Amino acid sequence: MKKLLVICIALSVLFLLVAVVAADDMGKAQTVNGWVSDSKCGAKGANAGAAACTKKCIDGGASAVVVTDGDNKVLAVDNADALASALRHLMENPQERERLAAGARAVTFPSWREQAERFARVLQSLA
Repeated sequence: MKKLLVICIALSVLFLLVAVVAADDMGKAQTVNGWVSDSKCGAKGANAGAAACTKKCIDGGASAVVVTDGDNKVLAVDNADALASALRHLMENPQERERLAAGARAVTFPSWREQAERFARVLQSLA
């Protein structure tokens, strides 16, 4: 019975920590890979050939969006000027662009099995 109580308390603390971290991340800037498009075309304009059309639509009043690679999620851009400035910076600085790309390729996340093993060790240490 004590083990069950300890496990329940550990899970409660874990869920609380996840909720706090998730709440802390809300509203923060995100880094995504994808295409800049406009709110009229969305995912249809997420390719290199649509650059002129995207620019024309944004100049005509449509808002800028980012379409993510892979899953084609359309994300609203809160600050189009900041996005334009960041893109301009990367276009003018190929070394910075390559440094960021290399860093993104180097990021690895633990597998589900590794995460489960870590969690099991934490629970065992509490018992």
